Amino acid sequence: MKTLKHLIIISVGVLALLACQHNLSHQFRQHLGSHEISTIPDTTQQTFLKIYLANGDLAVLDSWLVEDDKIVRGSGTMYDYNRSISSTGQLSIDIDDILIAETNDLAAIQSKDKGRLTALTILSGVTVAGAIYCAINPKACFGSCPTFYIDAADPVMAARAEGFSSSISPSLKALDRDDIAYQTQDPSFCLTVKNEALETHVIDELFLETVKISDGQMASQTMEGDVYAYSELMTPSSALVDDRCAVAELQSGDGYEYFSLADSNDLFHQEELILQFPHHTKKLGLVIEFRQSLMTTFVLYSGLSFMGTNVGEYFAEIEKGGRSRRMMESVFDRFSQLDIEVWDLQRERWTPLESISETGPIASNELMIPIPPQLSEQGQLSVKVKMSKGAWRIDRIALAQEPLKMEVQKIHPSHLAVIQGSCGQVQDVTAEDDEVLISLPGDEYSLEYHLPTCSDGETNRLFLGSRGYYLEWMRTDWIQDQDEPRLKRLLMQNKKEWKIMAREYKAYEDQMEWAFWNTTYSQLEMIEL
Repeated sequence: MKTLKHLIIISVGVLALLACQHNLSHQFRQHLGSHEISTIPDTTQQTFLKIYLANGDLAVLDSWLVEDDKIVRGSGTMYDYNRSISSTGQLSIDIDDILIAETNDLAAIQSKDKGRLTALTILSGVTVAGAIYCAINPKACFGSCPTFYIDAADPVMAARAEGFSSSISPSLKALDRDDIAYQTQDPSFCLTVKNEALETHVIDELFLETVKISDGQMASQTMEGDVYAYSELMTPSSALVDDRCAVAELQSGDGYEYFSLADSNDLFHQEELILQFPHHTKKLGLVIEFRQSLMTTFVLYSGLSFMGTNVGEYFAEIEKGGRSRRMMESVFDRFSQLDIEVWDLQRERWTPLESISETGPIASNELMIPIPPQLSEQGQLSVKVKMSKGAWRIDRIALAQEPLKMEVQKIHPSHLAVIQGSCGQVQDVTAEDDEVLISLPGDEYSLEYHLPTCSDGETNRLFLGSRGYYLEWMRTDWIQDQDEPRLKRLLMQNKKEWKIMAREYKAYEDQMEWAFWNTTYSQLEMIEL
C-alpha cells in the first residue's frame, strides 16, 4: 500500500497513495470540479467526460464517441492550463495525449472495446448501498486490489494474494510479487483472479515463478524475486515491544498475529519489536509473514474524499510525476514502512537490513531477508522491527537456517477463461506490453499454467507475479466530504492536521476489521441508475 507539497494541485499524489480498497452496490450521479464551476456552465444534471491532457489542458464533453480506440470525438468545451475557455463545439482528442479521465457515465467504462480510454478513466458519483456500517462510516468498507484464489469458491479471507496494492494510477504501474504458499507435483495449475472492489483493474502481466524443492524443504522469496530453500526454521527465544511479550504470536504462520493499536495523537508514531534468537553459527535468512492493518485504508479513503470533485485534477498531477511524486513517496514511507535492523556486535550498533513497504490488508505475504555473514556469524542474533503503531499485523518472524538460493523458472499462463465479465484473452497478461486485461467490479477469470515436470521426491513451490495498476471509483459519500484546504495541510505534513486524522481513525479502529470483512462486495446488491 499504498497513501507533501506547497501547492494543492502539485500535491496531488499522496493520500491516494496506499493500498486499494473499495466497495459495494452503486448508483450514479453527476459532478464537476469545484474550481471549474466558476467558468463551466452548470451541467451537473448531465453526463460528462472530463479529459486531462499532458499539456495541462482540460476537455469537458457532454457527448462523445471513441473511434478505433485511438481518438475521442465529442461536443464540449476545452479549457487551457489556467482553466480559461480556449474553444467550444466539436473536439477531437488523441488518446495518446490523455493523462487521466473522469466520467459519471458507467456505460462509458463498461465498453471494453474502448479499452484504452477505459483504462484511464475514474468513475465518479458512486453511491454505496447495502451495508449499514458503510453508511455510517464509508471509510471502513471492504475493498481490494486484484485478489487471487486457488479454489475459486473460497471466501475473500482465503485469498492467496492481492496484486499491486500501491499502484493507484497508470504511471504508478508496478510489479508485485506474492507468496501464494502453495506447492504441487501436478503438471498444471489453475489460479482465479477476481475484481471484488469498486475499481477498474488494469492487469498487464500475470506469471508464476516456481522452484523445485525436495521433500521436507520450505522456500521463501526475497523482495527482489530470488528464492531460497531451507529445511529448518528457528523461532525467537524472546520478542518484546516495550514490556509486552509477543513470542506466541510470532512463532508460526497460523493467523494468530501480533498487532498493536494506533497512537491516539500520531499515526506516524513508531514502535520497536526486539527479537532475540539463540546462539548459532549457520548461514541465516530472516523470514517474516505479514499484512497491513486497515489504517492505510482509512487514510486513503479520507484523502480521496478531501479531493472530492477535483479528483481528476489531482490524479493528472500524479501522472505528471516530478516533485509531487517524490513528496508523495516521502509521506508514504513515513506512514507505512516496516524497517528491519540487526545488532552488529563488533560495531555495537543497529545495522539496517531491509525496508518493507508492501501494502494490502487482505492476504498475508511472506518474505525472506538474507542476513550478511558478518552479522549472522556473531552468535546470538538480535533483530529490531520498527513500524508505525497500528499499521501492521505480523504472523511470524523466524530464522531460516542454511538457506540455499534456487534456480527460478518464470511461467506465463497458457489459457485464460472468462468466468464472469465481457472479455479477456490470455495474451493480455503474458507480457509487459500494450495488451492488458481490463477488469471491472465483479469480473472473474481463470488462468491455467503448465508447470515443470517433477522427479520423485520433488515438488514445484509457486510464487505469483502481477503487474498493473488500478483506479478507484469515487463514491458520493466521499465527494460530499470534499475539503481541499485540509488535504493540503495533510500533504504538507501539518502536525495538527495529522493529529486530527489520528483521532478520527481511533474512533473507528476497534470496529474496522469487523466492518471490513462484513461488507464484502459479494454480499451487496448492484444498483445501476
